[in-house]
Amino acid sequence: MTAHYQKGNENKVAFVFSCPGRHEEAEGYPAAQNTGTNLINLLLELSRIITREDLIREYITIANAWDRIEYDKKTNRSEATNKEILLPSNILRLANELSHVEEFVVFCGEKAKIASEQLIQQWSLKKQPLFLFIDHLGIKGLNNSILYDIDGNKIVKATDQIATGNNDAKSKIQSENTKKRLQVVANNMAIQLITLKQADAK
Repeated sequence: MTAHYQKGNENKVAFVFSCPGRHEEAEGYPAAQNTGTNLINLLLELSRIITREDLIREYITIANAWDRIEYDKKTNRSEATNKEILLPSNILRLANELSHVEEFVVFCGEKAKIASEQLIQQWSLKKQPLFLFIDHLGIKGLNNSILYDIDGNKIVKATDQIATGNNDAKSKIQSENTKKRLQVVANNMAIQLITLKQADAK
């Protein structure tokens, strides 16, 4: 295991993030801290929706569109450029890391999506796994991309809820809001899976 890659115990599912950052460097494995917590909770929610028991972190492969550690204090940036992502050597590296995946790969965020567009040309399997796309699972990415819960209700910021009389701790409200956002992500993933499997069956 490295800061950018972790092969799962099963060959069914993979998640691709943008690149390892300071938390991954400190912990020594991919999708650390908040992103890792959100990944675990997303897998729990998706498992509930599609009634599966094999969607747990230890079973899935975790990779990154860029394998080098990037964060402001270390590299003066938080991500690689699109040009770097699309380097043939980088795409080949990612394709090799995902070559065992049989069922589906989830690409998280813009950089991962850019990498996905080139992966098909490098894919060594006879049958390519399904490609799913979601926004990045970091707190900032979730907060900026998902404004409404699964029922269409606006997700109100913790500070606004407290200002209007919610007596719960700010951290509790934020956690509940994140859960609502992850429910939306999981539901969208389930819809993508159903749609892609139906198209694949034709």
